[in-house]
Amino acid sequence: AAIAEIIGSNGIIYTLDGSTPSTNGGRLGQGDTLTLAGTQKVANLKMIRSGGSDATVNLTYYKE
Repeated sequence: AAIAEIIGSNGIIYTLDGSTPSTNGGRLGQGDTLTLAGTQKVANLKMIRSGGSDATVNLTYYKE
């Protein structure tokens, strides 16, 4: 499993199916978190910035 936390003022767009994120992905903003369960979702996670500046993402993996 993994936890992604957005740090800073810029958000991200993400996908969990391995496709390239654009308008088709989920969105996370400053202070949001996303918890992923299952190694396949973690392996398929792709992210891009949603604004004009880069976002900072802290990603923590753990095993239950």
